[in-house]
Order: sequence, then C-alpha cells, then structure tokens
Amino acid sequence: MAYGKRPGIFAPGTFCSEKRFQGGNGAGTSFFQRRALKKKTSPALFTAIFVSQWQATENHTPAVLGIVIPLLCLLLIGPQNFIPPAMLLLLLVFITAYYKGGIKL
Repeated sequence: MAYGKRPGIFAPGTFCSEKRFQGGNGAGTSFFQRRALKKKTSPALFTAIFVSQWQATENHTPAVLGIVIPLLCLLLIGPQNFIPPAMLLLLLVFITAYYKGGIKL
C-alpha cells in the first residue's frame, strides 16, 4: 500500500466488509444479541450509580424520592405513560424543596 493511500471503507478485507459488521450471520454478535446485552447491563449500571451516589452523600432524601415518585406514578398511571409525569413531579418537588430550604442538593 502506498503512503497516504488507504483502501475504501468497504474494500475487501477491511472490517466494514465483514459479514458481522454488516449484520450478516458472521462470527460477531447480531443486533438481537447486542440488544439483549443492553437490556441486561442497564439495570446493573443504574444500580451501580445509585449505590455510589447513596454512599457519597449523607442526605438520602433525594434518592428515596427519586425511587418513590416514579413508582407511585407507575402504579397510578401505568407502564405506558408514567415517565413524563414522574419527571415533572420530581422536578416540581426538588425545585420547591430547594427554594424552601428543605432539601440541600
């Protein structure tokens, strides 16, 4: 290969030309396997971040509210549309508590 000349991105023998990258039935992971892995790692990542934040602070009120409010919205509204009301309610509670001096963030 000459200096400064590289083969195209889909040239034979490059990574992008392989079946696993193009979504074929190659030796790599398929879309569904990556999707399943993502579903498994999301709760683990959330748990690790939550525990880390819990250990780093002495005031656990924001963490408890962050769990309780979405759970209440989930029970009252249902799993299809609970996230926007839960986020708005959390925002409202935290802003109100911050300005009243109740919760130190």
